[in-house]
Amino acid sequence: AAEQPKAAGSSLLHKLCRCLVADALALAGLEEVGTVTLLPLATGMALTLTLLALRRRKPAAEFVVWPRIDQKSCIKAISLAGLQLLPIANELQGDQLTTDLRAIEAAVARHGADRVLAVVTTTSCFAPRAVDKLVEVAKLCQKVGVGHVVNNAYGVQSRTICKAISQAWRRGRVDAVVQSTDKNFLVPVGGAVVVSPKQKRTGKGAGPDATDSGNDNDNDNATSAADGSGRSTSGPDLATSLASSYPGRASMSPVLDVLITLLQLGQRGWTQLLVTREEMYGKLKAELATLASKHGERVLDTPGNPISVGFTLATLQPPLPAEQPAPATVVGGGDGSRNRATSPANSEDDADADADDDDDHAERLATGLDGLAVHAEPAPPLGASQQRRRGLDVTFLGSMLFSRCISGTHRPPQPFSSTARRRSPKGEGRRAAAGTRVVPRHASKSVAGTVFQGFGAHCDDYPVPYLTAAAALGTTELDVQAFAARLDKCLTEFKKKQAKLLRPPPPP
Repeated sequence: AAEQPKAAGSSLLHKLCRCLVADALALAGLEEVGTVTLLPLATGMALTLTLLALRRRKPAAEFVVWPRIDQKSCIKAISLAGLQLLPIANELQGDQLTTDLRAIEAAVARHGADRVLAVVTTTSCFAPRAVDKLVEVAKLCQKVGVGHVVNNAYGVQSRTICKAISQAWRRGRVDAVVQSTDKNFLVPVGGAVVVSPKQKRTGKGAGPDATDSGNDNDNDNATSAADGSGRSTSGPDLATSLASSYPGRASMSPVLDVLITLLQLGQRGWTQLLVTREEMYGKLKAELATLASKHGERVLDTPGNPISVGFTLATLQPPLPAEQPAPATVVGGGDGSRNRATSPANSEDDADADADDDDDHAERLATGLDGLAVHAEPAPPLGASQQRRRGLDVTFLGSMLFSRCISGTHRPPQPFSSTARRRSPKGEGRRAAAGTRVVPRHASKSVAGTVFQGFGAHCDDYPVPYLTAAAALGTTELDVQAFAARLDKCLTEFKKKQAKLLRPPPPP
């Protein structure tokens, strides 16, 4: 954070990069940005450091209220900071999952505002989860006196999300916003940007240079006064406190990656990337709508998610045989999530499929015929005939997509093999669409000691299995077309395999 006399060049480049990032954020629609802090850490660790910096101001606090978002890194970030997670179940409105404001307020009241460190909201997420109601949460946090940290992992690329953040810190309380460098600036994994809103105070302003002071003696435990917008008017903002408390020196590589990329793009290139991404989102929805009509599915109606699109897979997964129920597991563990007995499906299937000829091996994995352990609490052994009657698990579709260069599947096979690369048509890269994953129903997963039912769907029991796809920064029209073509092929092949497995055996 502080300038290094022995590394004047690196200090200058770091300062220049912060200024460029602040300008890029403004072009993306994030207004009134104050301090910009770059960290050589990915988003999860950046969230941990942000919460630790906030805890210095409120040492007695031990809880974090968290509207549920099924991303493991966020859960682990809160746990690593030594804080207790209070998950808040989302409200299902039509197809879309939205923020339950009353449950958040009830959780703060139940545990006491003095013991709640912050509400951690999320902007960028997989459908059918919508962007959290940032303005309403910011007003609530200002009203009850708890912190508000926004997980904006890949939200910079959406003008709608940036506008929502700007409105939230104008009208309520937002302490810090954390975003990833690789997801927003097309650089390798390993960096994050933490920003706080511009403060209204006398003395040295809080701009991109505010971290240059390197003052480690900031009185972070003092409570700051706030103006009508909920912004601190005395003492450093949270991003400045985080920068000044960073121990030791840090790697320059993530900063250089961002600096070089932004210099190469320039204002025109960066703006064009943002505009193109918005256009590709519309094209992706249109392509998926056409496929849905062809295959008897539908596109989930999630107007509150400007990046990710959901596609139902209701016709792919047959029900489990009535004579072979799955074992019950008690799940839950936080405010807003219910404890209940549920039946987990085989969401942990790992299919090691390469391509067309290797799908038979992946099929055996998906149906359990190779003896694969599919859950922490496995069901009683099934005979081969029972396993075949059960058919393919819907997660097998994710393996088929991954073997055809569609990245981000929910349960991908193990290493992307040389066989699949050789069989891929000329010119196909590994990535045809980002954020693609298959989400089954009733998957159960334990993350950092908390068990979540329906993990991946952001709720205990989403009504239908589905696939998500995202129009991420850098997506081109060719990517969208290639993704739609391969998804069409995989859906057709999946149904053929499913029909073959479920075909009654010939009489003896």
